[in-house]
Amino acid sequence: MGTALARAGLAYGFEQLRLERIWAEAIEANVASVRILERLGMRGIGPGEPAAFLGQASRYRRFEISRAEFLAAAPGRHHRQGRAERA
Repeated sequence: MGTALARAGLAYGFEQLRLERIWAEAIEANVASVRILERLGMRGIGPGEPAAFLGQASRYRRFEISRAEFLAAAPGRHHRQGRAERA
């Protein structure tokens, strides 16, 4: 469910708000969150600030994706979305 929600957020940002690039941060020790960003095609752009997660010392990881990268990773996405909206 996390991946679907994050993908919907990216779609809104690129398709409705017409953003050219979206960036995100996830605490490195939160492996599930990092995996979601990677699964969406976001690429790591470097470390962020130190942080703690569930009492464990960690740091943020920064990610980004461009509109072109997002749309290229989801061929036919608009067609499936349109069908779902009519159902």
